[in-house]
Amino acid sequence: MKKNIIYLLSLALFVFFTCSSAMAKDVMTLAVHDYAPYYNNEGKGMMIDLYQAICDDAGIDVTFKVLPVKRAIEYLFQDKVDAFSPGHIFMTPEQVKQVSLVKTFSVVGIFMYYDPGKKKTVVYNSIADLKGKKLAVVVNSPWIPAYTAAGVAFEEIQTPELLVKMVRAGRVDFIETTLLAGMSLTNNLFKTEMQGFDFVINQAIECSVAFHTSNPKSMALMAKFNASFEKIKKNGTYIRIFESYWGKNNIQKETLPADLAAFGVQKASLEAFSKYKRNAWDKIEESK
Repeated sequence: MKKNIIYLLSLALFVFFTCSSAMAKDVMTLAVHDYAPYYNNEGKGMMIDLYQAICDDAGIDVTFKVLPVKRAIEYLFQDKVDAFSPGHIFMTPEQVKQVSLVKTFSVVGIFMYYDPGKKKTVVYNSIADLKGKKLAVVVNSPWIPAYTAAGVAFEEIQTPELLVKMVRAGRVDFIETTLLAGMSLTNNLFKTEMQGFDFVINQAIECSVAFHTSNPKSMALMAKFNASFEKIKKNGTYIRIFESYWGKNNIQKETLPADLAAFGVQKASLEAFSKYKRNAWDKIEESK
């Protein structure tokens, strides 16, 4: 009898630990930086929503760590975090060789201007078309070498908010920003004047989630993350998440992966963006 009890207890413990092991989730720390509305310093934003959906599908228990870009990259190569977004765009060529990438979205670089009477005729084919114009850009802009090469004069400004205020006040002709961030800032600062702002597209920069190739754990996570990313794109979740920030039928096509570009529009509308009620991190609040 005693042997039977011991056997049953042993069997129960074996089943318990086997089931617990099978149910245990992979754990991942994903570093991001504060660049609303993609991600903010509270770990909220469009890409946070997307990555959470991917990880939920993959069975990954993800934690988002908001860090300065330079430190996030250092932590990735020190294996203190498992992945970093927006990945390779902030890395040196040598660092890029050490990572594997899941390319998840693009930021669309634009030049925004203020034209309340719709009187301006803006012709833009290349950065050289801005010669002779007053241009303000964010400090350490990645396009500074291109401006210099094209002979375009520019003023570096510390904050994106000040850039928007400057172009609204007529102190500059154009400001450099990314489209989603620019629409978000303009909507927050000058919601009733959104029809007076317009933009031309400069360049789309492909972004990614970077995983350290030399880290076996990181690479195993990447395989699961990538598989679920493909599922999320195909089942409509990706577009629904983007629409919850850009608005219905208002996603700039250049921001989407190539296989989803058909869901984008030729030119996003600032006015359409401003018509929604939004929460503190610019996600559209659902109507009740």
